Amino acid sequence: MSKKDKIIYQLTVEDIQTVATEMFGRELSPEEIKKIEDPIGEGIPWYEIIESCIREYLDLEETKEELA
Repeated sequence: MSKKDKIIYQLTVEDIQTVATEMFGRELSPEEIKKIEDPIGEGIPWYEIIESCIREYLDLEETKEELA
């Protein structure tokens, strides 16, 4: 695996089951998990989180030029 392919963070079925058990008192079925897989991925604001962490922890500011 190249450095560009390294996984930085991931959610697992165990993570989903932990939330389901703690919040709803039961584990989800495989069919229920399948129904929420895409919405979870689509709901994570990954671009904004990455940008925020770069700004906060690396103290960088935007350098892109505005389009005229």
